[in-house]
Amino acid sequence: MINLKRIAVIGVNYASEAAALRFAASLSRVASIDSAEVKLIIVDNSDTNDRKQLFLQINNVMKDAICVKSPRNLGYFGGARLGLQTYNDLFGVADWTIICNVDIEFNDPDFFQKLPKCPAADIGVIAPAIISVRASRDLNPYMPTRPAREQMLIYKYLFSNYFLSTAYETLAAAWHIFYRKDIHHNKSGNHFSADIYAPHGSCIIFSKSYFQSGCDLNYPIFLFNEEVFVAESAAKNSLRIVYLPLLRVTHSEHVTTGTIRSKKIAARMAESSKYIYNQYFKKQKPTQ
Repeated sequence: MINLKRIAVIGVNYASEAAALRFAASLSRVASIDSAEVKLIIVDNSDTNDRKQLFLQINNVMKDAICVKSPRNLGYFGGARLGLQTYNDLFGVADWTIICNVDIEFNDPDFFQKLPKCPAADIGVIAPAIISVRASRDLNPYMPTRPAREQMLIYKYLFSNYFLSTAYETLAAAWHIFYRKDIHHNKSGNHFSADIYAPHGSCIIFSKSYFQSGCDLNYPIFLFNEEVFVAESAAKNSLRIVYLPLLRVTHSEHVTTGTIRSKKIAARMAESSKYIYNQYFKKQKPTQ
């Protein structure tokens, strides 16, 4: 029997049924090529308890998908943890674990063939090219280098005020739409790769080494800034995060949270910004 790469794809859904179906259908098309053993776990965080119809529709487009209803809305990494535990209980530890929002689509038929079977042991995370449909740009590298303490302190106070944070996010969104960063922005073409600080959170590819080294998905905050948590976890365990635009997905942004944040969502952002600053930047001791 051929020893295929074992890949867990965990999609976390909150009230985005159409997106979840597109996500599963796109994965089904790509995973049908015998280059890997791909298992899809859909974790539904929606407030609606009856997900039978949605799960049937998902299984119609990808028959061996495993659909899990969370007991409550667990947040992004909370839902991802439930999906990862479900996969591990059934199949053991995967070679690669891909954590996604369901507004991601896989369109490259060679996507899984391009994932190496045995990456360097010090590679903990791969950041793929994530092409924004809205902004027509690559969302990675999300953070090329570790931000300064002062920058994170500004974010802590900025996001603590709803009106300031809303104005900031609106201006930032407009900037990224009208300043259309070239998605082929590196000189080496699609094969260029580079070490970066943090990957964009909408689609993160974790190697087996990430979990075997002691890293996990136990981010204690409900939503936002998962990227920094992953970056700091990897750095603490001497693991690299590599941007690899050879791997590409598309992203329809803000299906779940919306472009203009509600006060409830803004409060989540404020909570996460405060936690990240206090946990990793306040004492000004960068993780080596």
